[in-house]
Amino acid sequence: MSLRCALALVWSMGLVACGSEPAGPQATFVYEPVVQSALAACPAPDVGATSAPSATLPEGAEEYLEAAVSAWSGSDVRSRELTLTDVQRAGPGLVPAFVGVVAQAKQAPERAAAAIAVLGAWADPAAREALCQALETHAVPWVRARCAYELGRLREPRVLPRLLLRLKYEVDGETVLWLADALAQQGSLAGLEGLLVLAGRTDDAWLADTARVKADELAARYGAPFGGELLRLHANGLIPEPGDAVQECAAWRLIQRLSLFDLRQVDDARFVLVRMPDYVVPLLERALRDENRYVRLHAAQCLERRTARNRAAHAGLAQAVLDPSIGGVAAAALGASGLASAGAPLVAGLRATTAHELQVACLSGLERLLVSPPLESSAAGAARLAQATWSAQLEQLYGLEALCQPRALGTDAQAQTDVPLDLRQAAAQCLLALDAVTRDQGRAVWPFLCDLAVRTDADPDAALRALKGSLERRAERGDAGAQAAIAQWQALQPRSGVIETLSEANARRAAQADIARAAAPRS
Repeated sequence: MSLRCALALVWSMGLVACGSEPAGPQATFVYEPVVQSALAACPAPDVGATSAPSATLPEGAEEYLEAAVSAWSGSDVRSRELTLTDVQRAGPGLVPAFVGVVAQAKQAPERAAAAIAVLGAWADPAAREALCQALETHAVPWVRARCAYELGRLREPRVLPRLLLRLKYEVDGETVLWLADALAQQGSLAGLEGLLVLAGRTDDAWLADTARVKADELAARYGAPFGGELLRLHANGLIPEPGDAVQECAAWRLIQRLSLFDLRQVDDARFVLVRMPDYVVPLLERALRDENRYVRLHAAQCLERRTARNRAAHAGLAQAVLDPSIGGVAAAALGASGLASAGAPLVAGLRATTAHELQVACLSGLERLLVSPPLESSAAGAARLAQATWSAQLEQLYGLEALCQPRALGTDAQAQTDVPLDLRQAAAQCLLALDAVTRDQGRAVWPFLCDLAVRTDADPDAALRALKGSLERRAERGDAGAQAAIAQWQALQPRSGVIETLSEANARRAAQADIARAAAPRS
């Protein structure tokens, strides 16, 4: 009898079948024009007309410009209000004139600053669009920073996706600071990580201090002790973020772009959707059933990258695990959710398929759930199953150790033929995450992963991550041997900013594998 058939008998829940139909009920997937239907209910986008710089200013424009420069150069608020009222009465035809001032490369900074301030105070879609375009394209960093500042003052939900996308490309620290501030004014914490990075800079004291103050102000606003803790809470989906219908329609337009052949546009859309407030999660969940395969696939990727902030899509992801077109990515998204309830659909996926690629994805998702600390209870007080409890249940009920028996983990030709190496590695890492390697059935897992750490036909970095994670958990429990091993392990890591050569990386992996072998858990 082949190893695959033998494992099928041992593994009573049917993770590996012997030439038979997949165990468990087979799902039938009916796809719909989800995105198209949603967009049909949305009004046309109101982004304002594009305002190109004007070489010839309209009649009277120069006077308005000079009045604005004078008003915004002083501190008289009343003078600014009167000037703005005059500009608004003159109508949006003046917008190109102010855009032209911002676009001029060589001019007094106060003129450009005054023009940006007027555009920011101007309640007109064309003025808003001009600020967005300058933020996205202007070559002068301080101009981009001022535009980000003014867009924050607008608190206009229509510009949220463009502010988020600018985070991907912006390289100027001050502009990043005001982008984060502008996003925070709309209830989005997507710029908080950037603030914390800026707060750690040593080359610009003003920028570091200002970023630290803003991060602390945000933390106080949400009841967190400091910015880093607020970032952790946000990453775990424990900070509510507001949304409205205008933002939802903008999100649907981004989801529509997931079907494009232009990979740059697809990647931009994913970047924004991952960072949008949580109202986007149910939309991405609905998109998992869209008739376009690429929309389904990229929507699942967005949910995976949102990690614990994808919890509202749990039901849709649980169904999508059995969708052959996106099952692997859906399994990864469930594993990233940090929810104990995500274990059941992952095991169901294992039981329902003989495709080893999906089995690998489900096992990897389970491993990620096992090594992640349980999320805190939600504000509503929803109880979560303790990690230790459901880990034990998975191990007992679904026989993960069956695939990690010595023969299955061995190097003999029969074992390699019957069970793919990536499936055996995923099962071994999942068992290691259960901390079951000290028992007789799981004792072969540790040396097997140590061997994989130096093999080119495996995933050595994943094996090392699993070994290191197990050592860290043992060290936290007071294991002196594991504590010493972690110290030796860390000493081998390349310094920050240093890129290893291939030979250096291989030597480092071999040394870390030796450390792990010497620190193998004992019975």
